[in-house]
Amino acid sequence: MMKSDIITMDYSLSLPTITLISLTLFFLYNIWRIITKKPSIHQKESNIIKQPPQPFVALPLIGHLHLLGTKTPLHRTFASLADKYGPVFQIYFGSLPAIVISNKEGIKECFTKNDKVLASRTPSSRGTHLAYNNAAFGFAPYGPYWAKQRKLAVLELLSSRRLESLRHVYESEIDTLIKDLLIHLSNNNSSMVVMSEWFERLTFNVITKIVAGKRYFSYLEDVDDLEAHKVVNLVKEFMQLAGGFVLSDAIPLLRWIGVEGRVLKSMKRIGRDLDTLIGRWVEEHKMKGNMVNSSSEKQDFIDVMLSIVEDDPESGHSRDTIIKAHVMGRRACPGFTLATQVILITVARLLQGFDFHLFMDEPVDMREGFGLTLLKLNPLQICLTPLVTTELYQSHIY
Repeated sequence: MMKSDIITMDYSLSLPTITLISLTLFFLYNIWRIITKKPSIHQKESNIIKQPPQPFVALPLIGHLHLLGTKTPLHRTFASLADKYGPVFQIYFGSLPAIVISNKEGIKECFTKNDKVLASRTPSSRGTHLAYNNAAFGFAPYGPYWAKQRKLAVLELLSSRRLESLRHVYESEIDTLIKDLLIHLSNNNSSMVVMSEWFERLTFNVITKIVAGKRYFSYLEDVDDLEAHKVVNLVKEFMQLAGGFVLSDAIPLLRWIGVEGRVLKSMKRIGRDLDTLIGRWVEEHKMKGNMVNSSSEKQDFIDVMLSIVEDDPESGHSRDTIIKAHVMGRRACPGFTLATQVILITVARLLQGFDFHLFMDEPVDMREGFGLTLLKLNPLQICLTPLVTTELYQSHIY
């Protein structure tokens, strides 16, 4: 009878109660381990020699997450910790250890002696839901597959020859930006311009034209095209979520009991939506097939990949998955040269065509916001004065 009563009681517990009991037991168990564990002399010496300093008290389950608030940008929190613990220190994101390095010598060692060790990526929800189960170059673990995708990116998509063949894309887009800025200033009484809005459209147009041969945005008109709005919102959310933190990655217990937070749910949604969009791009390129000359210097990235990429049995990734993952994948190093060229030409053309000054000579607000790309807290608004007329510019004399 007693046994039957106990079984009935167990099954009558609600899921939140079971979760609370599990967390409490896990918490108490970790405290017991910390208190009772007595390392050997050899372990102590090893820790002293090899382990970097870390902030005092890594709490059970959450590690040092309690030190990383939401009101201060992460780099500032790390800077204050570096002032206290030195330029190299260890921190725990839940159960995941991480090393924070903030001096030149340590960073140099990471990218010379330990470059292969650090080339890989820790498995994460981002890699699963935003990168086709780590098929994207920026999320793939170091190994043969990673090496093949790096070779594809560096030697085929972003080689010097390829970048030169794409010059007409970003140069024509920059031309349009300058012309439209001149028209905008001539049609408006105010010379105030929010530059981030113009740069955003420039960036999206260059990227989508290079990748898929598509241009979605006008600089002078509000976009009323539904697909264009969808594309820009998807890419913005993707960039935000790619640097997002999923609590269950750091605390696996939450995944085991089926807890999903807002960030993880958003990742799944954005992953599905982007897959639909990019899949449509790939299918459009397949349909035009033989209409594109394989030797054409005006091929976009999808054209190039369709002519080169094959299924990868070793990793289990299909041809289409690899192509779509390259379109979605983000990794700074391979695209650095292209980004530098676009930025330098854009800035040079703006300085050549306009005089810049701040409204009422107010100081620039340098406060930073949050996010992967560290946007300004308040967008920069500047007054532009054209140095040439629109007619002169459009006549190509300028």
